[in-house]
Amino acid sequence: MQQLDARSAAWIVFVVIASTATLYLPSISIQQAQNAAWLSPVLAVPFGFLTYGLIRALRRRHPGQSFTAIALAVFGPVVGRVVVIVMAAFLWQAGVIILRQLLGFIKTFILLESPLPVVDFILSLTIWLALRNRASVLGRVNQMVGFALAALLAILLVNTTPDVHMSAFTPWLESGWKGLIRGAIVPATWYSQIVLLIFVWHEMKPDEAALLDRRIIWTLLWTTLFLMIVNFAVLGVLGVQESARSGFPTLEITRYAQLGVGAQLQRFDILFIIPWIWAAIFKIIFFYYGACAIIRDLLQHTTFDAFSSAIVFSGAGVVLVVFPKASITSYFISYDWPTYGLFFQIGMPLLFVITSLVRSRKLTLPTHAGDSS
Repeated sequence: MQQLDARSAAWIVFVVIASTATLYLPSISIQQAQNAAWLSPVLAVPFGFLTYGLIRALRRRHPGQSFTAIALAVFGPVVGRVVVIVMAAFLWQAGVIILRQLLGFIKTFILLESPLPVVDFILSLTIWLALRNRASVLGRVNQMVGFALAALLAILLVNTTPDVHMSAFTPWLESGWKGLIRGAIVPATWYSQIVLLIFVWHEMKPDEAALLDRRIIWTLLWTTLFLMIVNFAVLGVLGVQESARSGFPTLEITRYAQLGVGAQLQRFDILFIIPWIWAAIFKIIFFYYGACAIIRDLLQHTTFDAFSSAIVFSGAGVVLVVFPKASITSYFISYDWPTYGLFFQIGMPLLFVITSLVRSRKLTLPTHAGDSS
C-alpha cells in the first residue's frame, strides 16, 4: 500500500493556505488593516503553529490511530460518535463554501455565459473522481499543482516589483494595531486549516514522521513570507482604496507582469488562473477527504466509494439551493467564518488534548485502597 511522505504533506499545507489566501487575503486584510495589511500573515501564522502543535500532541498520545479512533478513545463511544459526526459536517460544509467561491471565480473570469448548474456538476464530478484515490496519490498530484502555483506567483511578484509605489504604505499603520489585528483574523482561520493533516496522518510513512515537523515549520514560514509579498505587491501597485474594493486584486496586477526585455506577457492571468483552480479543487478534496475518512471509520467500512458520492453531490446540490449568489459566502467568510472556523479547527483539537490529558491523569491516580495501604 502506498503511503504519504512528508514532502507531499507539506505541500498539502501550502496549497490549503495559499490557494485561498492568494486571491482573497489582500482584499479582506486591506479592508481592515489598510496599508499595514502586508503584515497580516505575521499575526496569523501563530494559529498555524498552534493547530499543528495540538494535532501533533494527539498523534503522539494516540500513534497510528485515525481521527475517529482517537475521538472514541478520548470521549467514549457515545460522545465520541457525536463529536466526529459534527466534525464531518463541518468539513463537508467548509468544502461546500470553497466550492461556491470557486464557482463564482470561474463564472467571473472564464465561463461568463455558462449555466451555474453545469459548471457545478462538472467541478463536482472532477472532485468525486479524484476523491476515490488514496491520500498518497492526491498528495503527489497536489505537490505538482502547488509547485506550479508557487512558480507562477513568484514570476508575477518579481515582475510587478518595478510598479510598486512606496507612497501607498504611508502613513505607517494607518488603521492602528486594532485594524492590523482585525486584518489577521480571517487569514488565521486559513492557517489553522492545517488541522486537515490529522485526517491523513495515519497514512504517513513511519520513517517520514520525523521529517514532517521540520518540513511543516519551514512551509509555514515560507508561506507567510510569500503572502506578505503578495499583499505588499497588491498594495504597492493598486493602492489601498482600489485593493479594498476589488474582489480579486491579485489577478488585477497580472496585467503589470512583464517578461523579457520590457515585453509584456499576454494573458498572464490565464496562466495563473489554471493552477489556482486546480489548487482550489484540491483544497475542496482534502476537506471532503476528511469527512469521508470519518464516516468510513465510524461505520467500519473499507472504502470511500460508498460515501464520496453522497458527500460530493450533496454539496453540489446545496451550492445551488442555499448559495445561489456568491455574495452570501463572501459575507459569511468575512463575518461569521472566523469564529466558526477557529472553533472547529483549533477549539476542537484543543478540547481533544485537554480531555485526553484529564482522562489519562484520572487513570494514573492511585486508588483509595492503594492510598490506605
